Amino acid sequence: TNFMDASGGTSTCYRLEVYDGNGEIVERDTCKAWSSQVNYIDLEGGAPTDIWGRGATYTPNDASICDMDGDGEYEFILKWSPSNEKDAASTGVTSPEYYGCYKMNGTRLWMLTGGPNMFSSAHTSPFVAWDFDGDGFGELMLKTGHGAIDGEGNYLSIDRNPTGNFLNSRGKQESGEEWITVFDGRTGAELKTINYHTNYAAGASYWGDSKQNRSERYLAHIAWLDGADGNPSGIFVRGYYNGSFVGAYDWDGVSLRLRWLHRGLAANNGEVKYANGTVKSLSKTVYGEGCHWLSCSAVDSDGKQEITIGSGALK
Repeated sequence: TNFMDASGGTSTCYRLEVYDGNGEIVERDTCKAWSSQVNYIDLEGGAPTDIWGRGATYTPNDASICDMDGDGEYEFILKWSPSNEKDAASTGVTSPEYYGCYKMNGTRLWMLTGGPNMFSSAHTSPFVAWDFDGDGFGELMLKTGHGAIDGEGNYLSIDRNPTGNFLNSRGKQESGEEWITVFDGRTGAELKTINYHTNYAAGASYWGDSKQNRSERYLAHIAWLDGADGNPSGIFVRGYYNGSFVGAYDWDGVSLRLRWLHRGLAANNGEVKYANGTVKSLSKTVYGEGCHWLSCSAVDSDGKQEITIGSGALK
């Protein structure tokens, strides 16, 4: 809510009520005002440690919110960033990022990592959390690589070389496999892993540089592509400034699938690949956008969300 009570104080109690169409209360909650503009939360378990021996310490970074355990209250998913994190344009070895799920009182439900073959930067590992299958429990959707460890301490089931080092002299992965994984919101356990929509080599001729700068810039969001009554899709983007490859992923509680992949190969040349194998050629694409963000909202009044990246929009 965004309600201003000019006469309120720290002892004031507020009640929020939700009514149905017959005027009956279907939900009610109360809370008191904070005593400060800032609410400090002690995080159970403290910071993770760099078990790969790369000398990093960890600090809290980006966060997302979702009811992960189905109790009706938000948890927050916190990315822990290593001290040797670098910009995507830089090179060098980095330590992996961690992701912890916490209740609002600081109790930690789980912690996992995308793996030591993931270059750590502000551009590399966007993540999304929501109830993608509509079962009342949230999930975390994240790009992963060799050596990723889920919230129960297990390597990914698809990983046939979890201890392999696929980093080149720039500290970035240009071989091996790249995946997208859905994790259980209650335990952090891997639910399903499939190939990420575009590995480095598959788009190498379209990235616009040979130093894995533009190819290692990623974006992620959630979009209701079927409208408000459907389940949302995870939207994951690889590359900007030149080629841009946008994938929409659906999780139904059993299967994780790539709904479609938009490949922006040039400003007037691209294609969409659909889950059924159909390919549609495009004369207008998301390409050459220097935009470091994306937005998902319904922009053409059909009730279904579109994806806006800079000056380009995908329906």
